[in-house]
Amino acid sequence: MPLLDSKTGNAGGNTLEYVRQTLSSRYPAYHFEKPLFVGHSNGGDISALYTAQYPQHVTSVVTLDHRRVPLPRDKNIKVLSIRASDFPADEGVLYRKDELENLTACVHYWQCSPQ
Repeated sequence: MPLLDSKTGNAGGNTLEYVRQTLSSRYPAYHFEKPLFVGHSNGGDISALYTAQYPQHVTSVVTLDHRRVPLPRDKNIKVLSIRASDFPADEGVLYRKDELENLTACVHYWQCSPQ
């Protein structure tokens, strides 16, 4: 599965890196070297994309119902992906059971009760 597709593009990860660099230089008292990325839906895709493009700047990522960009397969990056049951992720985005054995990652499926 390709990392990028026509719906995701490259801009999101590059934009986050620009923001990280800008904040680092403007606010040196804060530590923007390895921020925690949290993203919902397309924001989760962009967080996963940034993690793939700039793994040296990420220690943890949290996604909520992202669907298109694969979660990182790097044992040094902690991952939490929270999933609802309404829209499935594309093939290859989430981990297989055998991949989870070697990673610091968790995919949690949220089960909603009928109203």
